[in-house]
Amino acid sequence: MQAIIDTKHLTVQTLPPILVLTGEDVGQFEWLKKDILKKIGYDPSDLNYSYFDMKEASYAEVELDLVSLPFFADEKIVILDHLLDLTTAKKRNLTDEDLKQFENYLENPSESTRLVIFAEGKLDKTVFLKEISAYTKDITAEIKGAKGTFRHDNLTNTKCPVCGKRMLAVNGKNSKMLVCQDRECGHRETISRLTNARCPNCH
Repeated sequence: MQAIIDTKHLTVQTLPPILVLTGEDVGQFEWLKKDILKKIGYDPSDLNYSYFDMKEASYAEVELDLVSLPFFADEKIVILDHLLDLTTAKKRNLTDEDLKQFENYLENPSESTRLVIFAEGKLDKTVFLKEISAYTKDITAEIKGAKGTFRHDNLTNTKCPVCGKRMLAVNGKNSKMLVCQDRECGHRETISRLTNARCPNCH
């Protein structure tokens, strides 16, 4: 019942960097999955939503989508369905190397990506238990975290004037920005903005 309470006020605006839904009750799990997709406005035709069925998709495809910039938007949502590697199920969809790369991403997720994971079954508490607690909202209040190092492909040499860490280049809907990679700092700078003003030379 806690899962229903947790998703009651879920919206695309309140979606955490990483959200995980697990559960052994198939009926409730499927109902909650549909409810979450509806509340975050999932639309297969929207280029800022990416859906992967992990029974068929390769992690290489997923990884590319996780770290790439959104399409004319501030953020995008990546959905991984049937990620059984987080559960006690004997069947696995990821190789050991895939899991290592995934842990690296979970340790420091992309600033512009929201990750939604659906993993039917009983959560394996020995997997990722101590690694992603800082970023993850688990619907069943069981999962915590991931370990490793992740390098942003949009990392710049510009240092944040507040904390000194290198900043990330992010494309917004109508602007280009530099965003501090440290979420606790949160410093942002607008580099350029698209306006309706026309060039006086070429119009």
